[in-house]
Amino acid sequence: MGLEVPCFYQRIVYLSIKPTSTMKSTEELCIEKIKAGMRAIKLKSKTPAEANCGFFFTKLKPLNDGMHDDLMKEYKTVMETHNKAK
Repeated sequence: MGLEVPCFYQRIVYLSIKPTSTMKSTEELCIEKIKAGMRAIKLKSKTPAEANCGFFFTKLKPLNDGMHDDLMKEYKTVMETHNKAK
């Protein structure tokens, strides 16, 4: 005799797993987090330390160097305006 799992539990577990077509890659997640962090800094809802963009820049660099450079330029302009506002 094995452990029997109720049928309703099997359905819940099966339906809670997202299909692979909607899962995001690490690169996409890093880009989203960086953009969200920059937006939060612009809106002054987070400090640069709270936004934690540096962690995601480090993860993004080996994955997509070109996007890393583009986002870094944008991040520098956001930080310049943030530092001028102080």
